[in-house]
Amino acid sequence: MLDKIVKLTKSVNRRVGKDVYYKHIITIPNKFLKELGWNEKTKLNMKTERKKLVIEKE
Repeated sequence: MLDKIVKLTKSVNRRVGKDVYYKHIITIPNKFLKELGWNEKTKLNMKTERKKLVIEKE
């Protein structure tokens, strides 16, 4: 079951004056990337469906 866990992290992207902008990163286990044939250069599209995030290869 642990191989199905993905993590969402939040970090500061930039600061402009008093405003702080964040970016969110989803960490996907290598097992899934190999199965999908994705790598760091793969272009992806995202959409939401019924409160789920769907990520597909472009």
